[in-house]
Amino acid sequence: MNNEPTTKILIAYSTLTNNTADAATALHESLRTDFPARIFELLNIIDITIAQFANYDLVIFGSPTWDDGPTGDTEALLQNLEATKPDLSGQKFALFGLGDKSYEPFFCASIYEVKKQFEKYGAHVFADVHTIDGYPIDTLLAELAQWGKTVIANINKI
Repeated sequence: MNNEPTTKILIAYSTLTNNTADAATALHESLRTDFPARIFELLNIIDITIAQFANYDLVIFGSPTWDDGPTGDTEALLQNLEATKPDLSGQKFALFGLGDKSYEPFFCASIYEVKKQFEKYGAHVFADVHTIDGYPIDTLLAELAQWGKTVIANINKI
């Protein structure tokens, strides 16, 4: 018998060139296979409101960095956070970002700004931010999947 708790997990993403969408989709498929008792949803950030985060036990959010900061959809999320000042206390988040290390010091700057803003409004970002340098090739997607498994395995320990 499986004693794994049923939890509802959102994997949300912002994307510009579909690389983050591809990474989020691969993560979603991997986690659904490894944790069948848990409910996973995959959504583009433009298809969900900040208030809807409360419908999930965990939100995993991925964002690319373009040039020196967020893409349009992530920027809209950040502006919405600033405008609504939501109470995210008790909400669990885990974050991953895509970037290009050749753009230092802006490598994955977008996801670190998201982390800062989520925490500003009380969210609990309980895992290390996972970063992907470059395109989401198989080896990097495998690392993302392993990170995701660790996140899910530890969700009830916090």
